Amino acid sequence: MGKVVGNKSAARQFAFQFLMTLNYPHNQELLLQLQVNEVSDQQLTATVEQFAESFTLSGELAPIPIEVKKQALEMIHGVVSNIQNIEQLIEQRITKRNLSAINSIDLAILRLGIYELQFCPQQSPMAVIINEAIILSKTFGGQESAPFINGVLDKVAHQQNDIPANDKLTNE
Repeated sequence: MGKVVGNKSAARQFAFQFLMTLNYPHNQELLLQLQVNEVSDQQLTATVEQFAESFTLSGELAPIPIEVKKQALEMIHGVVSNIQNIEQLIEQRITKRNLSAINSIDLAILRLGIYELQFCPQQSPMAVIINEAIILSKTFGGQESAPFINGVLDKVAHQQNDIPANDKLTNE
């Protein structure tokens, strides 16, 4: 498991791991309900709380501090509330794959990174968001994950802020 530094990083890691589970076969119904906004905030919060309990009990992470859980829940709610727009942005920026071909790890990282870049960019600098997504992809993903994540998020960041494409945002 990767080194976690600070509440925001820990919240990103927890949110990523929850979002990754949405692609598991036993959660397909929940994912479909989320995509059409059929899950209430209370239901989502309860599901995240349940995940936090099992996540903590599995020994993967020490008990999750309240502030970390609060930040992660905000991120998860944000991704879920905007999942259709986020997935549309992903589809517009991938050229050699379609959304269904992206593995659950990369997809969860992209959903979280695009949510932060597009819907709450004032909370963290773009370079931090992208670099932490790259760290997650190097920790949890395959060999191709980090360059793929970097490329997609970099395109999203450049388009959002009209930054010239040759200006590098990350330090890989």
